[in-house]
Amino acid sequence: MPESDAARDGARPSRWWSRPGAVFAFAFVALALSAAGRGLNKVDEHRYATVARELTLPGAAEHGAPWVLTLNGDVYTHKPPLYFWMTAAGGSFGLDWSVAAQLPSFLGAALAVASVFAIARRLHGPVAGWAAAIALAASKEFLILSARGNLDALLSGFTTLSAAAFVFAWDDRTAPSRRTAWSALAWTAGGFALLVKGPPVLAAPGAAILATVLWTRGLRGFATPRLALAPLALVPALAWLAGAASAGRADYLLQLLRHGANHAEGGVDKIEPWWFYGPSFLLGAMPWTPALAAAIAMLRPGDADPRVRAADRFALCWLVVPLALFSASPAKRDLYLVPVYPAVALLVGRLAAAAFAAPRPEWPRSVRAAVSATAWIAVAGGA
Repeated sequence: MPESDAARDGARPSRWWSRPGAVFAFAFVALALSAAGRGLNKVDEHRYATVARELTLPGAAEHGAPWVLTLNGDVYTHKPPLYFWMTAAGGSFGLDWSVAAQLPSFLGAALAVASVFAIARRLHGPVAGWAAAIALAASKEFLILSARGNLDALLSGFTTLSAAAFVFAWDDRTAPSRRTAWSALAWTAGGFALLVKGPPVLAAPGAAILATVLWTRGLRGFATPRLALAPLALVPALAWLAGAASAGRADYLLQLLRHGANHAEGGVDKIEPWWFYGPSFLLGAMPWTPALAAAIAMLRPGDADPRVRAADRFALCWLVVPLALFSASPAKRDLYLVPVYPAVALLVGRLAAAAFAAPRPEWPRSVRAAVSATAWIAVAGGA
């Protein structure tokens, strides 16, 4: 937490290596090294790299670049532009295009790891912070997507940053003078998430945060983030669309919205049954799935302590609400769940904090078995 907030809590100032900025740097280096030499080997990775590269070609401005994306010279309305702008910037600075296409994923994944570290440390202490950061960086689906030239790791970075800023704005331990700044960051980060992939941000963390606010309303010690600042979430998208209009492509928004609605209604070749995300999510969260079961069993959303109650309700909302909304959509892919995995990491961090607490809690046999299973799976996976 920031130094002033730590001082208000009577906590010792954190060392430089246990601050979110340092965690971001550690995670970025580790994730980039883990993907060294991988290249681009998926169809969508090559497509996205091509869209970004066309932004840098001579004559791109004739099509409205950088405000309007193109693929093979035709207007590309499938995705918003932020990922492509970042990739094009890397390519323009001389990076190999495969590296430039992966760079936004490294940055987004590292931002998500640092943000979940900040959330868990704020709510449950430093042990929880480190455990959550490690759990997110080492979870199966998140680790895979952090190495790909794709939008989802970058999306997860902004959504998790928005959730972290929400927590700091929501907690009364934050200095009153900083609560407005944290609220502004929460809404702005959500706006950048919209500029990465559009409507999915409304489910994670948008709907999860809304559910948390409604569920914790009236709890002593917590305040709703400044709702008057909500229009900040629209500023990045409006700036982009204004640029597209100035380039003579005022119809760009309608085409993008039409594609998004068609996608959500199942007008794509990604139709799966409603239960698809059940096994997909459990496999994607490995090796932490058994620990997740133990952590959920330990939650106390009805605890007498309002701080514990609110923190546990937030974790449950972040886990359950997006899963339910994504399951309701006919179009499903494993990678759509990447913004939900920070919630898994937060719960694993809470479990770790409880495991190292003094005195140690009396866990039911089922919880002890789940924790032991996680340890063995982690050792086997590492081997």
